[in-house]
Amino acid sequence: MQVADTASPGPGAVLVYGPSLAADLSWVAFGASSPELLEKHPPIGAAYRSAPGLADRLRAFWGGDPATGHLACFPEFEVLVCLGDALGATVLDDVLAAVEGAIPSVPEDLRLASETEADRPVVRARLRALRTSPRRRRRYLELLAEAWAPVDPWWQAHGAASAGLVADDVRSRLGRGEPWPDLVADTTAALGVRVPAVVEAQQAGRPVALVVCAFFGKALFLDVPGFDLFGLGVGRPDVAARARTDQVARRLRALADPTRLAIVHLLGTGPRPVGEIARVFSLAQPTVSGHVKQLRDAGLVTTERRGVRSVVSVRADAVEALAGELATLLVP
Repeated sequence: MQVADTASPGPGAVLVYGPSLAADLSWVAFGASSPELLEKHPPIGAAYRSAPGLADRLRAFWGGDPATGHLACFPEFEVLVCLGDALGATVLDDVLAAVEGAIPSVPEDLRLASETEADRPVVRARLRALRTSPRRRRRYLELLAEAWAPVDPWWQAHGAASAGLVADDVRSRLGRGEPWPDLVADTTAALGVRVPAVVEAQQAGRPVALVVCAFFGKALFLDVPGFDLFGLGVGRPDVAARARTDQVARRLRALADPTRLAIVHLLGTGPRPVGEIARVFSLAQPTVSGHVKQLRDAGLVTTERRGVRSVVSVRADAVEALAGELATLLVP
């Protein structure tokens, strides 16, 4: 199985996205009609409390047309995000620009196998309305921007980092051969018999995308041209815990070697050139460079060129953070 991070994957590849501002924005919009989601994610609840009338405007946006008024989860937005290749974007302007750019070229005959027979014409009608009415399109994008603005500070400071850690863990687990359905098993129960069909299609060459959401409800499944999309949240205990412990373990492995630990201790007194570190420990310079590379890859030291010398500095903030995280894990 190929694990890919590109919108042009090979046959049967599994794409992993996270963080994804667009996916989280779709959940924020759905929060206007879901008290359970507001309770589950306090930043969304706080956002709606800080913007009186926002929830009403979101609920009413498609309500003017009886044929398009009952879907509260904005699936047409998710379709446009995928068509605009914006799942991996982390800046709102980039997401909205991609969505706006995708609107004119949406196929009329979208399959939308993920939706019910009753909902497919609703989604197509929404996409048609956005394509044919510049005024509605402008209001739509403005409303989504208004919905995201109150949660963006929290998401940029906390949510994006959490989603990124979990996405890294998902990639690692896929790389070790873990089947992708196992990673989304607890969110796909509501999808019934659809998952086996997607698995069969993926084995036949249709790619699957997994998107990690800092905000997540019960399930996310979408059939778009080119791939099938599943969502998962950072709140899953197994995934979130594994992501956190893997990051700590990676840094601990770098320090498990006595020489590397001694190098970090030496650098606590100040930056040192690689050659000087080699002399202190009576080691060949290439050997020290190898140790430094492992420490740098773990995020514990930095290097910079000063003339012909490579000078190594310890990242005190990273070492302190590691000590704090280790203490939290061992003594909850």
